[in-house]
Amino acid sequence: MLAAAVASAGTAQGQLAGRWLVSIPGFSSTAFRGELRLRQSGAALAGTLWLGSSERPVPIIDGTIRGDSVEFGPAGGPRFAGLVTPSGDLGGRIRVEGGGGPQWIATRLSEDAEYYPSLPEFTVRAVVTGRRDSLIRIPGPWLAATAAVAIADSLLPAYRRAAAAAGLPVLTGESLTTNAPLRALGVFQRAELVQAAVRTLEAIRAGIPQSSVRARFDRIFRPRGAWQVDLHDVALARARAALPSLSLETAAPALAAVGWLPRDTTRDPGTLDLALYRLFVLQNTDSAAAGALLARMATVEPVSAHAVRVLLGGYESAAGWYLEAIRFFLDEPWLAGRPARSIGDAVRAAWGDSGGTPAVETRLFGYPQAVPRYGVPDTLFEQLVHPDNWAAGEWLRRHGRGGFLEVLHRVAVEYGPAAALELPGETLRMASPRGLTGEDGNGFLEARDVIALDPGYFPLLAVGAVVHEWQHLLFQRRLLTALDPDGAGPAVLPGVNPFVAEGLAEWRAERILAPFTARFPLLGVAELEKRVRLARSRPDDQHVLGYELVRTLNAAVPDDALVVTLLERAALDQAGRAVVSDPAVGQAWARFRREPDRTIAAPSRRALVPELTFTIEDEYPDLIRTRIVPPR
Repeated sequence: MLAAAVASAGTAQGQLAGRWLVSIPGFSSTAFRGELRLRQSGAALAGTLWLGSSERPVPIIDGTIRGDSVEFGPAGGPRFAGLVTPSGDLGGRIRVEGGGGPQWIATRLSEDAEYYPSLPEFTVRAVVTGRRDSLIRIPGPWLAATAAVAIADSLLPAYRRAAAAAGLPVLTGESLTTNAPLRALGVFQRAELVQAAVRTLEAIRAGIPQSSVRARFDRIFRPRGAWQVDLHDVALARARAALPSLSLETAAPALAAVGWLPRDTTRDPGTLDLALYRLFVLQNTDSAAAGALLARMATVEPVSAHAVRVLLGGYESAAGWYLEAIRFFLDEPWLAGRPARSIGDAVRAAWGDSGGTPAVETRLFGYPQAVPRYGVPDTLFEQLVHPDNWAAGEWLRRHGRGGFLEVLHRVAVEYGPAAALELPGETLRMASPRGLTGEDGNGFLEARDVIALDPGYFPLLAVGAVVHEWQHLLFQRRLLTALDPDGAGPAVLPGVNPFVAEGLAEWRAERILAPFTARFPLLGVAELEKRVRLARSRPDDQHVLGYELVRTLNAAVPDDALVVTLLERAALDQAGRAVVSDPAVGQAWARFRREPDRTIAAPSRRALVPELTFTIEDEYPDLIRTRIVPPR
C-alpha cells in the first residue's frame, strides 16, 4: 500500500503538466465542458481554465499538488479539488460554500487535438462585387493613337516569324480558327509539333548550367532516354507499364464501335489521341456517361475496350506528370546566364515581387485553357473577416486564413435568381460566396492564388498562357491590396476594366518571356497564334484590343513601372480618363485630344453578398445570422 501511494504521488508530481479536457458531468450544457492547461513547478500548479461559459481562458491561482491530491481554481471562481486516479485522470468535487459541490473530471487531451469549449464564431463583412456599368468606355485619344500605330498589322508577321523559327507550319484562314486549338492540344499536325518540341527540349537541356537541374529535366522529359513531351506521350508510357504489349491502335476498334473514331485507316494520327483525351475529360466530368460508353465498348470489342480502360488510367497518372513539367519551366533556373534564371525569377523581377510561384492545378476544360482564381491578400482579409470570440482567433491560428476561406464557401445560404436589393439608381443582385464561386471561372474570395490549367494543353505551348494568367494574379493582388474600404459599409471590390486587365496581361507576359522566346521560339507561338486568331474573328476582343491599347501606351510612356501604375488607375476608372489625363500621355497624344470616346458592351451587374455570422465545427459552418448592408 505504501509503495502504491508513493507511485501515485510520483505520478501526480510528474505528469500533471499539459492539456486536459475537463467536464462537470452533472450538467449537460456545453458551458460546463472546457480545456484545462496546467504548468507545474514543484508542488505549485499554474495555467488556465477555459469553460464554455467563459469568453476566453482565465488564469488559475494557488494551484497545489500534495501527494495525489490536487487543487486549483480561477481567480474569484470556484475551487476544483480532487485526486489523481490510478488511470492517470483527475477527478473530484468543486468546493462551494455550505457543502460539497458537483463532481468534475479531467482526462488527457493531446496538443494536436482540436477542441474548443465554445465554438469559434466569425462575422464576414458584406461585400459588393462586379462592375456597375455594362458599357466600357475607351477614351478617344487612346483609341486613335492605337489606330495610328496600327499594331494589329504587326500581329501576323510576328506569328509567322515565331512559327517558322520553331519549325511549325503557319496556320491561316479557317484552319487558324478550327485547328489552332487542336494543335495546342497536341492532336493536329502532331508529328510536326512533337519534332519541334524535341528540338526545343534538346536545346533547353544543352543550355542548363546546373547538373541537378539537368537531372530533374531528364527525369521529367527524358526518362530511360526516350523523350516524352506531353500528356499523350506520358499516358501511353504509363499504360504500357501496366500492359507492356499495348499499342495505341489497339484502342481504335472500341472507340470506333461507339462512334468516337472514324473507321477508315487514313485518319490523322492525332485523331486517336483526341478521342482518348475527350473520353478522359468525360470520365472526369460525367462518370455515368463515360461508364455507359465503356460498357458498350466492352460488349462489342472487349479486348479493345480493355486497352481503352488501361489508357484512361495512363491519362489519369499523366496529369500529375503534367503539373511537374509546368512547375519545372516556372521554377527551375534553366535559362543560361549569369546567373541562370527561371521564368519565376523573371516574373518577380518585373513586378518587384518576392512571393513564390502561384499554385498550378489541373482542370479538365476539354480545350486548351488556363484561368486564374484570385486569392485574398492579407490586408483585404483583415478588412473582411472579424473573429467574434477567443475560440475564433484560436481556430484561425490553427487553420490559417486560407482554411477559413475554404469554410466560407461551404456556408449554406442561397437567395435565388430573383433576389435583389433595390437602391436609387441601381439594383444589386443578392449572392452568396458559394454561388459566386460557382458562376465565375475566376472564383470569389479564394483561399489562395491558383492557375487552373487543362493538362491537355501542350506543355511548351502552355507556358505562355500560364505566365499570362500569373500577370492577372499579380495585377489583381495590387488592386485588392490598395483598397481602403470604409468600415461602416460593405467592402466594395473593384470592377476591373477587362480591356485594361487583359491588355496588361498580354503585354506584360510577352515582355517577361522575351528572353526565353528569343532562344526558344516555340514557347511564344501559342500566344501569338491566339491573338492572330482572335483578331481575325473578333478584333474588339479584350485580348486583342487590350493588347494594342497597352502597347500604344507603352510607346508613349517607355517606363514599364509607370505604365503599370497608369493601368492600375485605368482598371478602376469608370469614366476612362485616368490614362489620358496623365501629362506625359496627354503630350504624346496631343493631336488626338479631340477624338470621341468609344463605348463597347461588356455586360455586368453588381452583386451584394450580405454580412454573414456563423460558427465553425469540424470545419463546417453553421449560419447564425445574415444582415443586408447596403452600400453608401
